[in-house]
Amino acid sequence: MNELIRCPKCGEMKPREDYYGVRKRSGWCKVCSRAKSAAYYAANKERQKAKHREWVAANKERVAAHKAKSAYGIPLDEYEQLMHEGKCAICGNTERLRIDHCHVSERVRGVLCDSCNKGLGFFRDDPARLRAAIRYLEKPEIFTVVRPRCPRLQPWGGKGGSVHPCTCQTPVGR
Repeated sequence: MNELIRCPKCGEMKPREDYYGVRKRSGWCKVCSRAKSAAYYAANKERQKAKHREWVAANKERVAAHKAKSAYGIPLDEYEQLMHEGKCAICGNTERLRIDHCHVSERVRGVLCDSCNKGLGFFRDDPARLRAAIRYLEKPEIFTVVRPRCPRLQPWGGKGGSVHPCTCQTPVGR
């Protein structure tokens, strides 16, 4: 028998399935509850975002496990087993680990650090491109520098994030 319950907010008679909670006998119907939550969020958007950021920061493992389940279909025990190894399969780094997966088969391949995972992504997970990059890196230099680098020049990534052109004309070694 499908029992109807009156929502105290809208006054409509609705079946038990239209209410949240185990008892489903008290409180507002789902439609009214959602409307109340949406109105509260709209009125307190920045506060709610800050609370969410705090919760995510305090629950990093839980968030990562949820993402692994929703994005890759990995249950918590498999996720923990993958992360238990605790290092990148390419470089051995132990920080900022990510789950790596094949973009064609959607299957998980293992764990990589953020840099190696992005590197594979930039090469579009294409072994031929990676082999070509290795050949390029291993070939001898064929260009010579016309003018030696100025010792006062900031290293790449220095203040301002870029290398500035040098106009000092100071000879190297002085």
